[in-house]
Amino acid sequence: MSRDPHRFRLTRAGVLNVWQYDEQVFDFADGRLLLRGTNGAGKSKTLEMLLPFVLDGDKARMTATGRQGSQLLWLMTDGATGGGTRTGYLWVELARTDAAGERHVVTCGVGIRHSTSARQATTWQFTVPTGVPDLAETDGTPLSAPRCRELVAGLGGHSFDAPRAYKEHVGQLLFGLPAHAYDDLLRLLYWLRQPQIGEDLDPARLVEMLDEALPALDQDAVRQVGEAFDELAEHGARLERLAAGAEAVAVF
Repeated sequence: MSRDPHRFRLTRAGVLNVWQYDEQVFDFADGRLLLRGTNGAGKSKTLEMLLPFVLDGDKARMTATGRQGSQLLWLMTDGATGGGTRTGYLWVELARTDAAGERHVVTCGVGIRHSTSARQATTWQFTVPTGVPDLAETDGTPLSAPRCRELVAGLGGHSFDAPRAYKEHVGQLLFGLPAHAYDDLLRLLYWLRQPQIGEDLDPARLVEMLDEALPALDQDAVRQVGEAFDELAEHGARLERLAAGAEAVAVF
């Protein structure tokens, strides 16, 4: 089955002042990204930070292994210099070309602020109908949450303080899915990215997950297909009767 040529594809992703990154941009090729490096280089952790996290903002499900290493608080303290507060951003950029040949670009991002005194990491989310904007001040300092919201508003985007509202917005914006269907899709993505998932893959569980995640068939389409099959069966039966009649006439 060929892929929809007009759907959104990942084009770039980036990390700004999170974990041990200063600023890093990853370029995708036809929606795909390959990270290479030795064990322990941070490939898995980088992917955990970006996907699917940036598409739903759920920091409780960020880590694929269940360990503490990818929790936001740890990520914002590991690699930090000095005390006080630290602000960073994670983002992904997607693009598609519609049937008329017009290119559409969307950037989804999550801002993170860590406070040493409060020992917590808070987040906010945003989408903009453009490529990734400059998320740093002129001196290189990552934008504060108010400055980020101001920038997003100026670009015609949307800002969120609640991951749930952000997730519903992204699901509709990128995939045209209602909230429950997008939840099912994300559940499948989180499940599939588990380390060593192939070592204890249960076919029954896989069928169950796919059944939950894949969209239900349109009932009108199912009815039309069923009616078409009924018409084909009736047409076949009519041909058989005509053939039998013709044979009877020939014998007579």
